[in-house]
Amino acid sequence: MKIKFTKALENQHDSLAVIRQDGSISEVSLESGHIQHDLMHYAVETSLQIRGGFLDLVMGGRAISDFDAPESEWDFVLPNETAHVEIYVGLLQLELWNNQHHEDFSIAIQTLCHEQGLDMPRPIGVAKLQEIRERYTEINGAFENLAPGESLELDFELGEKPCNMSMGN
Repeated sequence: MKIKFTKALENQHDSLAVIRQDGSISEVSLESGHIQHDLMHYAVETSLQIRGGFLDLVMGGRAISDFDAPESEWDFVLPNETAHVEIYVGLLQLELWNNQHHEDFSIAIQTLCHEQGLDMPRPIGVAKLQEIRERYTEINGAFENLAPGESLELDFELGEKPCNMSMGN
């Protein structure tokens, strides 16, 4: 399974394509800056080998466009892991924007989970956080070095089958 990040040509948008094991593809054009969010998803989900993240759900059959509608209109229920991954991705992006690491990442996770009424995810150690940051830096650098129209293709393997979601009412 592959994730393909394509750098925009002039006056166009970057794009993200998820190429599943069966050859089917889900693809989307992204507004400026959104590609970095999805690159961070890749770094988090592959480093932590976590099920239920955005990319895992798309690998499991969801279309990327399914997530464009307001959550109240979705015909599916997200696993708790999806919210955990979004919290990780958001905090790590905030670090990049502020150009400094959180002093205590686990306390920030705990606070956000409590505010959102979520169970606590498994703890992330300092070494694993560093691995995520380094993976993101590597793939973001590779993307930034692409010429317009070129693509960065990354393998996406989590060791088990992709996460399936239950259908909502």
